Amino acid sequence: MGDDVFILGFPEGITGGGGFPVWKRGTIATEPAIGVLPTLLVDTATRGGMSGAPVFVQRSGIIAPRGQEGPEGNWKLGRARDFLGIYTARPLADSDGFKAQLGRVFTRPTIDQLLASGQPWTPEA
Repeated sequence: MGDDVFILGFPEGITGGGGFPVWKRGTIATEPAIGVLPTLLVDTATRGGMSGAPVFVQRSGIIAPRGQEGPEGNWKLGRARDFLGIYTARPLADSDGFKAQLGRVFTRPTIDQLLASGQPWTPEA
C-alpha cells in the first residue's frame, strides 16, 4: 500500500513547541488489505517516547469520507487523513546497532475489539 503515516509523539522527550507533539513521518510497510490484522508495520525512524502515540494515515488521490466509499459516495480528488491506530514499539531493533526502522501499530479494529471486550490486553508470549 505504501500510504504515508504520521506518528504524533515525543521522541526522546522532544516537543514540537508549546507542549505539542512532533509529527514523525513514515509509510505503511505491510499489506493492510490481507485479512484483519491486529497490527501493521510502518517504516519510520522512531525513538523512545513514541509508544502509545496516535498514528494517522494520509491517503492521496480519489477519496471518499469514511462510510461513503460505495458507488454513490461523495468521491473527491484530494488528500485525507484518518486515525490508523496506536504506535507500540520497534519490534525488530536489536542491541548490536542494526535497526530495521520498522514500528508496530495496533489498528483501529484491534483497539475497538479490545475496548469492547472489557478485558485487559496481555502481550503474546
